[in-house]
Amino acid sequence: MNLDEPVLQHVSMVLLPIKLQLQALAEIHELLALVYYDGLQNVVPIYDQRSVVPSKDSAWMMFCQNSMRHFQKAFAHKEDWSHAFYLGKLSEKLGYSHETSFSFYAKAIALNPSAADSFYRMHASRLKLLCTCRKQDEEALKVVAAYCFNQSTQDTVMDILSKVCSSISESTCSEELTPNTYSVNDGKGDSHVEGVWQMLYNDCLSALEICVEGDLKHFHKARYMLAQGLYRRGGNMDLQKAKDELSFCFKSSRSPFTINMWEIDSMVKKGRYAFPFFSLCPVI
Repeated sequence: MNLDEPVLQHVSMVLLPIKLQLQALAEIHELLALVYYDGLQNVVPIYDQRSVVPSKDSAWMMFCQNSMRHFQKAFAHKEDWSHAFYLGKLSEKLGYSHETSFSFYAKAIALNPSAADSFYRMHASRLKLLCTCRKQDEEALKVVAAYCFNQSTQDTVMDILSKVCSSISESTCSEELTPNTYSVNDGKGDSHVEGVWQMLYNDCLSALEICVEGDLKHFHKARYMLAQGLYRRGGNMDLQKAKDELSFCFKSSRSPFTINMWEIDSMVKKGRYAFPFFSLCPVI
């Protein structure tokens, strides 16, 4: 009896132990998801990468959705940190809520606390949200605060936001206050909320600094994002600090000008902590 290839594959899967079957299914869905994801980035590898932005048309959307579906299936069979990481990135591409993408990044970090990619993506995305939302956008600030790098910052921010919200609620319910009183209270509330925005912004920068320490010094994406953050903050010496972060990518003891582009292994570890480091492979 001649069995065609699909039947043979089915028989071989049946004969495998359950654990190996789940592992095999996870690998199959992961490969399919990566194929679709690679299609999203099908652009010529040049330095000015932003000049060739893929069109977000129906085909692009289909690739995103297919990649998302296969990563979800892969994660259901095997909870790998990279699956959660890509689910977070795809959630951002598909315009899902920030809470959704941040929660996936948090899962990736929990599964592999020392992986640089998910840690960087979490705090870079938090910083981007702060740069695009209004400083008085309490809902956005709460989402950013829920995934703080520094626990003490999170506690302080949540405490301030809860007090501001309760104050506004009490003012709204009171019939004795005049419209002028409302505006005064709102102004004070806005001042507190803007202070929260600044604390969260600094928290994001502190997290990004971790991403360029030790063997991650050539993690150019994190260094570029950190430089952008410092430049936008505009504090004393921030412009010089931003220049220093970027100039590192073009410094060399053997040449007056060079482009330090390094390929960072996906398993390279975050700096500062006592994790073993993987070697970095130079591209240029």
